[in-house]
Amino acid sequence: MPVGWRFCPSLASRTRWRRAIGHHRGKGLEIGSIRAAEGSIPLSRVSRDSSTHAPYDVDVDTENVSVLLGMLALVSLSIAIITPLIATRYGNTDSFSTAVAVLPAMIAATSMAGSLYYSGVANFEPCLLCWWQRIFMYPLAILMPIGLVLRRPVPAWQPLVMALFGGSISAYHYWIQVRPSDSTICDLDNPCSARWVETFGFISIPFMAFAGFAAIASLSAVNLWLDREPAES
Repeated sequence: MPVGWRFCPSLASRTRWRRAIGHHRGKGLEIGSIRAAEGSIPLSRVSRDSSTHAPYDVDVDTENVSVLLGMLALVSLSIAIITPLIATRYGNTDSFSTAVAVLPAMIAATSMAGSLYYSGVANFEPCLLCWWQRIFMYPLAILMPIGLVLRRPVPAWQPLVMALFGGSISAYHYWIQVRPSDSTICDLDNPCSARWVETFGFISIPFMAFAGFAAIASLSAVNLWLDREPAES
């Protein structure tokens, strides 16, 4: 099992497991000899052992996919930070302009594929905030690649706006996973504060989504700047 991989332990049933997380936001909850108090030890940080069971059976493929997606999330964050820094130096090159146009479509498509894998293959049920993030990511994952194929790219301001809204939701989603007591919209049957995965000890599904949105926003902003620069000059 990869280092840092964690799953939420279950109670007697899937429903009771979810309700326990919703009812005990910020409170102590004891499962066997395990205690999570005041949100300092989230339930999702507790390792699975022989006395507990995950809400779903997780195979090695799902673990490996999560590690891969976690690494891609870190790469996406690096792209979001580095791209504006190097744009002033390499912005006029054809290779940089091509990368700025192609990478957002690739990141959006990968993000959609990852979310579909978790819900369709790993059987992780999306919460309310997950659906809102999909609303902002899926159109980009479909329209941007089509635009590249047809050589009619989507205007850069559109993915920029979508990514800013989606990234804000992802950031809030990750925040309430870190601090469940701050959540006010969690469904007791499917709480947004539950962590299905925690790769490397801190990368959850909302973190992956935020990294994707951040990279798309950064690349789109640079692309928009490159498009306006010739007109200004």
